[in-house]
Amino acid sequence: MTAKKKIKEKDSIMDYITPSLVLMVICLVVTAALVSTYQVTKPIIAEALEKRSQEARQEVLPEGKGFEAILSAEIDPDKLAKGVSEVYQAENKAGWVITSEDKGYGGRLRIITGFDAGGLITNIKILEQSETPGLGTKVGEEFFLEQFRGKDRIEGVEAISGATISSEAMKRAIQRSLNQMEEIRKEGTE
Repeated sequence: MTAKKKIKEKDSIMDYITPSLVLMVICLVVTAALVSTYQVTKPIIAEALEKRSQEARQEVLPEGKGFEAILSAEIDPDKLAKGVSEVYQAENKAGWVITSEDKGYGGRLRIITGFDAGGLITNIKILEQSETPGLGTKVGEEFFLEQFRGKDRIEGVEAISGATISSEAMKRAIQRSLNQMEEIRKEGTE
């Protein structure tokens, strides 16, 4: 083999290896940048999420002053009703706030429900939903939510015409909170 042919063959191999190496270095640099950005923003995001959660708790139970987690997946997952993720009690014993979810037409429907000291619904707020805009999203509107206030059951609540799946998902999520509230009341009377 001649020297020219060896050089040409060597250049040919480097033509394939060099772009791959450059791409690998770029990927490593971008990955390192993403990891460091995540590490910097993680506590900021967690703080913002906790602030939003605290505001939502206060909104659904305005009489509550400060809230303490009494049930969650970290505290005692066996005591959580199906579809319930957390339960907070107002520090002034004004009531409880329960986060629950169900599957709606567009996906997960996650709500927070406030209960007064007597176990009646004070208010409901949608935390997360992906229902059809203008139709399924009506389950978060005042005219629908007011049907639940002051009640300890969902009987008699009318679905929204054209948004039956979303309405039923909302009712199931609220029923899950009611089921958890019933367990809290049972534990308090025993």
